[in-house]
Amino acid sequence: MSDIVLASESEISVAGMSFDDLLRIQDVEPWVVPGRTLVKKPIMMGIPHIITAVRYQNYDERGEERGYVSVEAVVANEQVLADSIPRINKLVGNENVKSISDLFVKPNEEIVYNDSSTGIRRTLTEMFQSAGIIDVGGEENDKRRFDRGWKDWLRYDQFETVGSGANERQEPYITHRADGKPLVILALRGLYVSVYDRFGAQSETWYLS
Repeated sequence: MSDIVLASESEISVAGMSFDDLLRIQDVEPWVVPGRTLVKKPIMMGIPHIITAVRYQNYDERGEERGYVSVEAVVANEQVLADSIPRINKLVGNENVKSISDLFVKPNEEIVYNDSSTGIRRTLTEMFQSAGIIDVGGEENDKRRFDRGWKDWLRYDQFETVGSGANERQEPYITHRADGKPLVILALRGLYVSVYDRFGAQSETWYLS
């Protein structure tokens, strides 16, 4: 008996096919890989967006005690973005953005950006503390407690299990309010940056607005 297996008439070879040809294969619906566009914070300067989830990442390789957050969000719709162009140009300091096609993000695009500062990370942590979603502990009037690494918190109820074996851990992943409703945080004016001198070197801190 021959070891050669003949393809049926319904089987199609995709070798050498172009991107457009692959999308046009009859009766074949592409499987779309889920994911978000990772963007740098300067790209989000003045860009309205809604935050839908916040992931507290493990301490980063630089050894920063508080680690960082990955902020998952959805960019505003076409009309809101268009109305924001004057403010975006003012924040950036030029008039390069003439229309939304000049932006690095698209209307309704799902994006994610990271922050480890006393700006965005602290603001979100303080917000979650006030809402009863987490308990960072510490003195009530001490703002620095919101900069604690999540491993030093007293409580967090929402998390995602990551890693495996000895490296398995439950990292805070905030997706809902304390009442169970979806997390929806509107940053209508996007991000802005504060630039300052620290120990003779220029530093910056990013904030939600």
